[in-house]
Amino acid sequence: MGITGITIVTYLLVLFALYVFLKYNDEWIALIVFFFISSGLNRYNVVMDKKASWVRVAYSRGVDFFKMTDELGLEALNLFLFGTTMLSISYFYFSVQLKNVKVKKKDTPQQLNAYLNIHQPTIIFGFIGIFVVNTVTKAFGSLLSGAGSYLMLFGMALGGMIVLIYITIQSLSLRQNFFSKILLTVIMLFAIVNSYDPYLRFQFLSWAIAAGIVFLKNKSITQKLMYYVVGGSAIIIVFAIAGVSRSQNLSKLSVSEIMDKALARSSNAEDSNMLDGFMMTLQVYPQHLNYQYGMQHLEILMRPIPRALWPDKPPGGYANKLGLNDNMQGNYVGISESLYGTFYGEGAIIGIILFCILYGYLFAKAFQYADRYSSDIKYLLKGVILASTIPLMRGGDLPGIIAFVGMSYWPIFLLLRGYTNYINAENLRKKRINSRLAHQAKLMQQNQNLTKTDATI
Repeated sequence: MGITGITIVTYLLVLFALYVFLKYNDEWIALIVFFFISSGLNRYNVVMDKKASWVRVAYSRGVDFFKMTDELGLEALNLFLFGTTMLSISYFYFSVQLKNVKVKKKDTPQQLNAYLNIHQPTIIFGFIGIFVVNTVTKAFGSLLSGAGSYLMLFGMALGGMIVLIYITIQSLSLRQNFFSKILLTVIMLFAIVNSYDPYLRFQFLSWAIAAGIVFLKNKSITQKLMYYVVGGSAIIIVFAIAGVSRSQNLSKLSVSEIMDKALARSSNAEDSNMLDGFMMTLQVYPQHLNYQYGMQHLEILMRPIPRALWPDKPPGGYANKLGLNDNMQGNYVGISESLYGTFYGEGAIIGIILFCILYGYLFAKAFQYADRYSSDIKYLLKGVILASTIPLMRGGDLPGIIAFVGMSYWPIFLLLRGYTNYINAENLRKKRINSRLAHQAKLMQQNQNLTKTDATI
């Protein structure tokens, strides 16, 4: 399909995403369509307009190991669009089917408020512990690198803690918990400032998107749309500024210079070169490597196993498998190929189809699970799912992305487990009380009947 046909199909996808958002209050399809527009269609047009060039990586096997041509770019763009369409349709189908299944609500807003009020100290001390570890790993990163990548990612939990603090603040009454609310607000603002890291940009997104979804819980669809446009634009600028700071010292630039460079970086799609990565993937499979047939997903389970326990563990990622990063003084170069590029590596077009169906079902199921809650947990989980979608859609190192997400939100998962145990215990206690009251009422009724019988006799 030519660029005109791709553009027409993209417009149709935008209308479809808007329909789903307006009818079902569901943003997920709009998110993945926007991802295609920014990282696929826009990237292709920018290169075609000579505002940027295809990425060329100086791998150990030569800068021209990959042939980056406009024809290959169009082929990758067609597959990118095909994957976006398949995933959108799959998710929509399963989400509509699951919406027709009635589920019993797990909790009430009052239960969450009570639980968060009880566990305020735990959340505060948890934040302090994570902040200390994050500070140490930043300061002594080179010395601690041998301790394992998961220790280096431990500080990512700062994003999850910010969201937990935010929903705790919302659960507190200003009149009854004035001091606690002020203290938690100060802690949250401090954490937000420290979460901005040019080399860990998802740490910023992890709390910004999740907290934003909680903030918008009671807004109308029109208000949400306005906030998404403004907030999304702000996130893109912040993301671009972080990219600029990787190569330049921002303290030596004026605010206007920083904004100009950030806008230029954003307009040239320098942070959205997943189409380039997809082009590279098309040249890897099956020319240099066989299709993986699910092994890239199995690597999610294999990655945490230390090489000390498994010396012959296969290397992850095609760049390592092909030795493209050998003899590069420990530097690793990788261009994200989008999630659809990962699917393609699993089994070409068939891989894209099958995994789009699977992922559509899994995301629809995840949102259905969130809908089982009546409290802010519903919106918290929805925010986590939407925020996690962004790094997942970028693709590349799938086990690494799952590690990023897990290490960002493990405080939320721990809270969810504790909260589930709490509401189960509360519901069991209420059930026993109701059972006891019912039993007492039955005995009273029997006594009344006996009294009436005696009076009759």
